[in-house]
Amino acid sequence: PLAMQVCGYGFNQIAWVIEWHVLAMFAPGFVTGKLNDRFGVQRVMFAGIVLCITAAVVNLLGNSVWHFWLALLVLGLGWNWLFTGATTLLTSTYTAPHKARVQGINDAVVFGTLVCSSLSSGVLVASYGYALMNAVAIPLLLWAMWVLWRHSRLPHAAPPFA
Repeated sequence: PLAMQVCGYGFNQIAWVIEWHVLAMFAPGFVTGKLNDRFGVQRVMFAGIVLCITAAVVNLLGNSVWHFWLALLVLGLGWNWLFTGATTLLTSTYTAPHKARVQGINDAVVFGTLVCSSLSSGVLVASYGYALMNAVAIPLLLWAMWVLWRHSRLPHAAPPFA
């Protein structure tokens, strides 16, 4: 919303883009588990990273309402696939008695990071610009893709708390 506001877009245009972004973040949750079962968690996560990279590239290509809409739509879907997949991978590494505690710690770290990101986003965009923020995201996402690829090649070990 901040970047759209800087570009001079009004509340209705910003709200429309954000509505679609939130919808793309949460609505696919009804089928993401089935996608993970059918194609594999890591493949769906790879696709999620590709969607997030696509969002950054679209943001770098322009700042029309349609650029913001498409970028935030694919970003929301990519986030859904990555968040669901990461949660699935995390909970698959622990036995039943530990899953709830590990999930709680993970959620606290993830949502604590989201709070910090939200609070700092205005300062970062104002200081460095929206384009640089998107450009920096691409190598970080490529690093995440490499980490996921490396993980997919490891033999599946027994849970650490079996």
